[in-house]
Amino acid sequence: MIDISEVVKKYEMTGGSILNVVHYACLRAVERQEKKDGVLRNTSINGDRQKKTPHNLSIYLSDVLLGIKKEFAKEGKPFFS
Repeated sequence: MIDISEVVKKYEMTGGSILNVVHYACLRAVERQEKKDGVLRNTSINGDRQKKTPHNLSIYLSDVLLGIKKEFAKEGKPFFS
């Protein structure tokens, strides 16, 4: 298993940028799980909420790095992986 926190230490970012990267990576994990399940979580055909058992979501290093790349692009910084 890769220790993501060790890999990303070389990227200097503000707290707001770090939050954006975390949000981006989490949303990618949820999207991946929804595609795998073939359903949109917490919704049904008639729009009522369904109770579902929680799944273990995985955050991938590639998602984190892509989030960092996007943040760097917003700030005009070069990104080197």
